[in-house]
Amino acid sequence: MEVFDSEDSPFLVGETNFETFSEVEGVYVDKTGLIHDLISGKKSTVPVFLTRPRRFGKTLLLDTIGNIFEGRRELFSGLEIHRRLGDLWETFPVIRLSFNSISDDPETFEDDLLVSIKTIARIRKIELESKSPSAAISELIAMLSAEHRFLQPPDISRLTLGNPFRNVVLLIDEYDFPLVGNIGVRTDLEKIRLSLHKFYSSVKSCSKFLRFVFITGITKFRQLSVFSGMNNTRDISLTEKYATICGFTEDEINSAFENYFEQTLDALKKKNQISKESTPLDLIKLMMEWYNGYSWDGKSRVLNPWSVLSFFSEQSLGNYWYESGSSLLTSNITQNRTDYFKVFDKNLTMVSPYPVMDIDNMDSTAVLMQAGYLTIDRITQLAPKPKYSLKIPNNEIFKSIRLEILEHMIVPSNEDDPELYLNQKYMGFLKAFGSRDEKECERYLFTILSSIYQRDPGNSPNESYFRSLLQLLIEFGNDLALPELPSDIGKSDLSIKTPKGDWVVIEIKFAKSESPETDTTVPEIITDNDGNIAIGNKPEFVQRILDKKINDSFLQIVNKNYASKFIASDFDVHAAAIAIYGTSYVTVRFRQIVWKDGK
Repeated sequence: MEVFDSEDSPFLVGETNFETFSEVEGVYVDKTGLIHDLISGKKSTVPVFLTRPRRFGKTLLLDTIGNIFEGRRELFSGLEIHRRLGDLWETFPVIRLSFNSISDDPETFEDDLLVSIKTIARIRKIELESKSPSAAISELIAMLSAEHRFLQPPDISRLTLGNPFRNVVLLIDEYDFPLVGNIGVRTDLEKIRLSLHKFYSSVKSCSKFLRFVFITGITKFRQLSVFSGMNNTRDISLTEKYATICGFTEDEINSAFENYFEQTLDALKKKNQISKESTPLDLIKLMMEWYNGYSWDGKSRVLNPWSVLSFFSEQSLGNYWYESGSSLLTSNITQNRTDYFKVFDKNLTMVSPYPVMDIDNMDSTAVLMQAGYLTIDRITQLAPKPKYSLKIPNNEIFKSIRLEILEHMIVPSNEDDPELYLNQKYMGFLKAFGSRDEKECERYLFTILSSIYQRDPGNSPNESYFRSLLQLLIEFGNDLALPELPSDIGKSDLSIKTPKGDWVVIEIKFAKSESPETDTTVPEIITDNDGNIAIGNKPEFVQRILDKKINDSFLQIVNKNYASKFIASDFDVHAAAIAIYGTSYVTVRFRQIVWKDGK
């Protein structure tokens, strides 16, 4: 088996320089056919805009386009665009700007941007006199255009479109970096927005010199007016034609990586990440489950390129993309705790893919989609506005988010191995639940509640929140958990299949206190000789409230026929009622469900 090291690996993880692929013979998935379609024709003079999640190949795409316009024909030997252009290659001046390398501090943003523009000019031996970035970009574009017309009178080719004045290419990467960095502060965000608005207005004023403009980022915000100075920007983010311009399709995986299937399969077998009997087809299926699923048109699906290249390079399954950047919970994407569980909603829909940039009311669903935590499953309606059904794209994202939420809400901060802690502590809960040990279940649920309130003392979880957390915990142990399973007249909170094969239908009730002062009641906590937590006796009024909620839960399970889905099951079916009072008290009761025919 061949093992790749960082120096000779053909899998160039994170490489953004197109020239490198020809130098080291790295694995390259040819997107130049789509690129040629994008940069050809009369529409190609209209500025193009594309959003994709981080580490999805946007920067490499821009650099590839830059090399094409710079006429570096030798780099594209054997690729589709080399066949299409033949001898009709021409050199254009290309301006590359990455806002990721510019300060997002509103006090220094314009100064940094001006320095970047002047640095590009000096490399081309041009000294700019402008004192602002908006003036400097106009000056640079005009001078490059005039210089190019003087030094290289163009032939009429497929790329010039017959207009020698349109001869400057402008490529802007990570345009939204300074915006996202200031989401939390309205005044700073407005300063950045105004600076960008002036910048792009200047770019528009130079449109007669611009052959091609391409702007990329992770997010696009409605009502932000960054591009209002540029008319008719062509947004290809959700177009069917360019849905696969970033990322790898399954066919591209089969073509570009076929020579590495066998050795990767052998490595996974040795690591027990795939069965010993598996074939290359099983390897492809595993990759599809872990890294495929991203879609921007509801039809075509692509795999995450960062994860695929890392998978082949490391010859191991891993959460490569998720772990390569800021987490879901610590990023600016989620504004509150309810966003954590939104990604698991199987009925999640979105009308507009572009969120309103409102720091008081962040449209988190669209942001989660653009950031890569959700993707378009299908388009459910086209008019009057498109409506999108969303889902988590693959196992990498699902497992990563699940572990992070459980770690954030349940695992003590001083634990070195959160996954091991969850396995040790909460597999016991699953065992207690499966054996219907009411006291053990109460002890584990009390621990969960205590952890929640310690991490987020200002908020009280509701039934939906607690159900979602419980579902993730159960699924962590690989047991089947089905939320809101419908009956003829309602939906149960949660249904789970225990390791023994029995089904348990769960109804969760949160109880309010009879009077405000009783909310401060603290339970008696007892520990056994092993240090395990046990809960002491509940005050009489608390137990009375909990008992009522327990009774209400059982009545609801029966009256709304929640267990009807399992009537044909060969295993026992039980009802579980969970009642929670305040921040500390939990009661769990089980009852076996017996059908009227005596089953």
